[in-house]
Amino acid sequence: MRTSVKQLFLLLAAGCIILVNACGDKQPAQSKLVGIWQGTDYSHDLKDVPAMYEQGGKEMNKNTRYIFKADSTFTEIRFTYESTGKWYYNANDKKLTLEFTQMQGPQEINKPVYEVVTLSDKELKLKNSLSGQGFEYLTFTKK
Repeated sequence: MRTSVKQLFLLLAAGCIILVNACGDKQPAQSKLVGIWQGTDYSHDLKDVPAMYEQGGKEMNKNTRYIFKADSTFTEIRFTYESTGKWYYNANDKKLTLEFTQMQGPQEINKPVYEVVTLSDKELKLKNSLSGQGFEYLTFTKK
């Protein structure tokens, strides 16, 4: 009879563990994007580029802030320029698309698509393809 009680106990314990894991953080990835994100770091994997390119990227990213709203609109504030648009996140592909509808400043691309490398409650790391020449990585912290 003791074996049956032990087996029942183990079965219940396993069921509780599964239940706790199933009830864990179920916040949809899309809702984790909502908020204010401040640029904190920049890096790239390009070869043979001047050091000032990386320094310029770090300076630009540290002066960039995104405000993602629950209605899928966003504001990008870069230095003194403010641009707005719609954002779309595909959690399966881990792709974040920013569709600019109103832009200020020197912008050439109006619909960039980023790979989301990291998305947590506090950190967002994006990977941007540079036309087959390599990638740049943009890191943001939630405010």
